[in-house]
Amino acid sequence: MLAFMVVAISFSGCKKDEDDDDDNIDVTEVAEDKENIASSFDDILGGIVALKDGDAVTAIINFTNIQDGEILNEEWIENIIEELDIYIDYDYIEDNLRFNFYNYVGTYTWNFTTETWSKNNSPSDKIILEFPSERNNSTNNAILTLNSYNDQSVTFDGEQYWLPTSLQMDLKVDNADIINLTVNNVSYYNSDFSIPTDIDIDLTIVPYNFSIKANRESSTKFHFDVEYDNNGSDNFSFVADVTLAHSDYENIDFEEDITYATGEIKYDNLSFPFECDIESLMAFDDPTESQINSLINVDVFFNSIKIGDLEYQDNSGNIEIFIIYKDGSSENTDRYYKDFLEELEAMLILYTGEWYLDLKKRKKC
Repeated sequence: MLAFMVVAISFSGCKKDEDDDDDNIDVTEVAEDKENIASSFDDILGGIVALKDGDAVTAIINFTNIQDGEILNEEWIENIIEELDIYIDYDYIEDNLRFNFYNYVGTYTWNFTTETWSKNNSPSDKIILEFPSERNNSTNNAILTLNSYNDQSVTFDGEQYWLPTSLQMDLKVDNADIINLTVNNVSYYNSDFSIPTDIDIDLTIVPYNFSIKANRESSTKFHFDVEYDNNGSDNFSFVADVTLAHSDYENIDFEEDITYATGEIKYDNLSFPFECDIESLMAFDDPTESQINSLINVDVFFNSIKIGDLEYQDNSGNIEIFIIYKDGSSENTDRYYKDFLEELEAMLILYTGEWYLDLKKRKKC
């Protein structure tokens, strides 16, 4: 229960209070602040619509034929993957714990009639898969290309593995770019796989571009930076510095061994700087509201101006987060996220099935 409270509050954001700029504190009225927060949640929904209706997600839905959370084309997809085993020996890869890129270069073409693959050894520096984008499509209008791949020998739990350090791949449907993945770099400490020391990944899922970065600043401190945008709009970022209790990475329990976290969650003009003293909080068997709020602190900013704080309240065992506005008034933050989650589920229910409504039903039980 305590771990869930930490996650719930830290997702909303948390940071120790700082001295406010008296000149800025009343730039907006609280009524305006409420409108700005609500507008930001509406913008997030708009961004999800753009992603859902974008070429990439549309192509994935057409390929999988997913409905109510069920992949109706699962058997067909499994057959495509299994038939490829003739050329790409999955057992060999599993036994040797390595994907040897140059063993598999060439072009693989799916035969719609026989439901088998054929291979051409050209090109000699790429792996190209040509297949239909939909089950009943008789043309190979989807092209997945692994343009480059590099790996490194690492050791985990006394066994040698070969893990990727960089790669570049893309997916086109009807000659249009759909997905592009570039792993610029992944580094491992002393060839130890337990925790990579550096990660630098760029991912495009049309129309969104994602940037994922992480690096180890010391044996127990890690920095994370995740960003995405849609051609300069719908800008989201999550930046965090996380401190671990120890550096015995093979025995890390991320739920119990994260001791401190600071950072910021930001969507366009709305941001939540946070600071969480998890180690001190976990020292309490049953922390009070006051203890939780003193150790997990939240600020809410809009246009770089502080408009309030987030505070935890326990309502008969239910976790509730209240926003305390700059004029001292307060309200439950579910005023913003309840409608948001319901609209989000209604938007995605064809593909995901019920999840938010199901969660509410289980809570009532």
